[in-house]
Amino acid sequence: MALALQNTLRLCGWRAPAGALIAIALGTGLALAQSPGSPSNPSHTVSVEAGNQYDRGGIWRTLFGNEWREVWSAPITVPVLDLDTYAGGLTPFKAGGNQTKTLRLRGADGRTYVFRSTEKYIQKSLPDDLKNTPVGAVAQDQAAALHPTCQLVVTVLQDAVGLLHAPPTLVVMPDDPRLGEYRSDFANVLGEIEERPDDAGKGTPFAKAEKINNADKMLENLEESMD
Repeated sequence: MALALQNTLRLCGWRAPAGALIAIALGTGLALAQSPGSPSNPSHTVSVEAGNQYDRGGIWRTLFGNEWREVWSAPITVPVLDLDTYAGGLTPFKAGGNQTKTLRLRGADGRTYVFRSTEKYIQKSLPDDLKNTPVGAVAQDQAAALHPTCQLVVTVLQDAVGLLHAPPTLVVMPDDPRLGEYRSDFANVLGEIEERPDDAGKGTPFAKAEKINNADKMLENLEESMD
């Protein structure tokens, strides 16, 4: 069961975030987490494409598949994240990521948030001798097999069954001086922002939890319990 769940998430293109977790809540029981507010002024939106580089012609599609190319290249209207007001104000402090760009931010509400780019950088995980080669380019193109906003679809399913999670919000990171040293890497990047429950900081614990395990630990515990 655990492996089936893990494979489903991978097929969906969903790198299990900290929000996919088990929380042992006190008092009120399990309840859906609430977003810390609107990501921006409602009038501050932009039209973007998640990845128009995946919009390939007929021969390429015959060889490497249609995948989700139409979705990646479709223009969508997305709010711009307001670093001054979201969660009372956000301050970035750590960048990272494997196949995505990730940026952790501290909110004035005492919680920690994580922003993940929608774009996947497959070549980063390839052996050095395959990076920036035709083989690497084809591997990168196959990111089109991953739905760019699948995590938002999963969130709707989680809501429908009452599963505790940290809901992501699709936003564009602003070109803002508050990004500091991270500005060149993250300005104008499309991605999702969500609370990072396993890093509660000085705020109220996520869902008033006594203990929080991330998705990997939860799956490990589940597999061990089935032995």
